Amino acid sequence: MTKKTEKENDRIQISAFWLSERQSPYAYNFLKKSDLTHRGEQLSIIRSAITTGLVLNNLFPELSSFINGLNERLTAADLNRFFNDEFKKSDLSNEQLKEQISLMLDSKFNDLILKINNCKN
Repeated sequence: MTKKTEKENDRIQISAFWLSERQSPYAYNFLKKSDLTHRGEQLSIIRSAITTGLVLNNLFPELSSFINGLNERLTAADLNRFFNDEFKKSDLSNEQLKEQISLMLDSKFNDLILKINNCKN
């Protein structure tokens, strides 16, 4: 395998897609209201969101329905309640792991909610 072929195989191209307000109101409104004029900024946010979303969807498959159900009414308190309920149902027995995940998610979601609120203004 040549160096060029190795480099080409270490990434996956995602076909271009459209976000509609009807299908993905939360994402649509966030990106529409964001002042992301540089394509690199848009790609960075989308890459981070896809990575975060895939991890969370793998851990909590019901999360996307929960978020889509609340849309712009979603608050950090709603997310905290969702995760607390999920942890109660979870098979995880390691309390430290639960606490670490909660702290990580609280921090990430607080940052995200702050960004969303800034876009609304």
